[in-house]
Amino acid sequence: MSGLFSRIMQIARASAGVETDAEALHTIETSEPAAEAFERQLRAARLLASESGEHRTRTVFLRFTFVEFVSLFLLAIGATGGMIVLLGDFSDEIKGAVVTLILIGGFTDVRSFWLGSSQGSREKDRASLRRPDY
Repeated sequence: MSGLFSRIMQIARASAGVETDAEALHTIETSEPAAEAFERQLRAARLLASESGEHRTRTVFLRFTFVEFVSLFLLAIGATGGMIVLLGDFSDEIKGAVVTLILIGGFTDVRSFWLGSSQGSREKDRASLRRPDY
């Protein structure tokens, strides 16, 4: 039995005031007060999980999450490669192409990740968890 399912069944047993999963399901299905208590408890558990999830984000290196660490790592690699080309003995056309790629490609990708669909999707997920299901 998965951790999430067992936690939901624990909430169901507590809401119904019974000992077994089968009794809890039967009580919630047949008793309106037990069903309402179960919904309230489940909503409270969901809200608590969504609020505390921000503080339990796993870090990879120092205080950076995996996504932040990879973003900084790729930024450092791009900046190092750009500096090697710009300060090296390369033609002006290659230097211009590298500057264009770094400025346009890098900036656009980072902006679209942090301000675009991925960030918006995370915020939408958080908002849907906080919204009560009335």
